[in-house]
Amino acid sequence: EFKSNNTIKILNFYKRRIKRLIPTLVVVLAFATFLAILILDPERLKDFSESIFASLTFTANAYFHYFGNFYEWQGNLNKPLLHMWSLGIEEQFYILYPIFLLFILKYLKKYFLILIILGFTLSLSFAEYASTNHRMFSFYMLPSRAWEILVGSLIAYYVIEKKFHFTINKFSANLLYLVSFSLILICIFTFKLEEIKHPSTITLLPLIAGSMIILIGENKNKI
Repeated sequence: EFKSNNTIKILNFYKRRIKRLIPTLVVVLAFATFLAILILDPERLKDFSESIFASLTFTANAYFHYFGNFYEWQGNLNKPLLHMWSLGIEEQFYILYPIFLLFILKYLKKYFLILIILGFTLSLSFAEYASTNHRMFSFYMLPSRAWEILVGSLIAYYVIEKKFHFTINKFSANLLYLVSFSLILICIFTFKLEEIKHPSTITLLPLIAGSMIILIGENKNKI
């Protein structure tokens, strides 16, 4: 869009995000509300109504940071919308990132890739620190999670700009697929929040595996 028009219509981007997310979100929240009324006691139903509001305003991560607990702990079985924390982080990122992106493309375009990598490095470094000293904040809040989404930005930069190319034969591609999927499965079953720092540099393992799957798929025509 910037290449074509020398600008980014940020409001149109927000509208596209709303059209993509809100209909499904409303259906999920309506169904969850129906079940909550049947299952939850009045006190938990009050907490649930607060999490509904947080989910609709894309602040669920902040809500569960201050009023919840770690994601997989048993006490959170009574918080049906806990999984909405990740949507809150995603949408907060997509509110801020286009503004940041437009500024860079207009005034610092030649430093674009350097600044994205710098943002990735700063966010990862903060996550490493915060996961040691402020584990709840690190788990739920954008500053220590932005680097994970910026990995996608770096992949998108490669896909759009084609700044580097690589060829890979079918056997090697299938082997890397297998290794990447296996690594993701290992992380799913071995990452325990009470035993590891997360997010932190160890979180690079599933991110690298997922990135490899995407990049191999993007280069499938070169196999």
